[in-house]
Amino acid sequence: MEPSLKQLKYALAVSECRHFGKAASACNVTQSTLSAGIQDLENILEVQLFERTKKKVLVTETGQAVIDKARMVLQATQELIEIVADGADDQALSGSIKLAVIPTIAPFLLPPLLAQLRQHFPALQLYLREAQTEPALEELYSGRVDAVLMATPYPTAEVTTEPLFEDPFLPGVFIRQQVSEIQTSKDQAFGGAAPAFT
Repeated sequence: MEPSLKQLKYALAVSECRHFGKAASACNVTQSTLSAGIQDLENILEVQLFERTKKKVLVTETGQAVIDKARMVLQATQELIEIVADGADDQALSGSIKLAVIPTIAPFLLPPLLAQLRQHFPALQLYLREAQTEPALEELYSGRVDAVLMATPYPTAEVTTEPLFEDPFLPGVFIRQQVSEIQTSKDQAFGGAAPAFT
């Protein structure tokens, strides 16, 4: 059986606090849990790490050597975690994504979007497919694409949708047409609400 990182953390805390209660608080565990962890570590290593008295806790000579190594192991472990985290951030958008886009959106949204993606996520491979809403959703349901950029409202099955922006429709009219007529046409066409895009 080998020492665990948790046991090494307990031992390091006791050596720094020189008090089991304070070390337990620093590790966010009960004192009995910390004491049991230290006891298990001593049993595994077959050495006594600390001399316990009613007034203080002393680190044995062998215990100090163990503590020094424990500190190095815990530091190396933290560095490893940070390396993996940094790598995960770098690869947050990598691999390939298949995106279906309806034709009415593609010409206006994709050029600036593609430029930003190339700049910030060079490892990402984006495959685009232009399709009407219904066939695009069918491809999403079947797994042939990973996401769909479409206009809503539109009935969708069990998929997650996220509104990206709203694009109001504005009428083009002859200058002599009355404003009241324009408003009436808008209300009749859209119920007074501009469609949103997802």
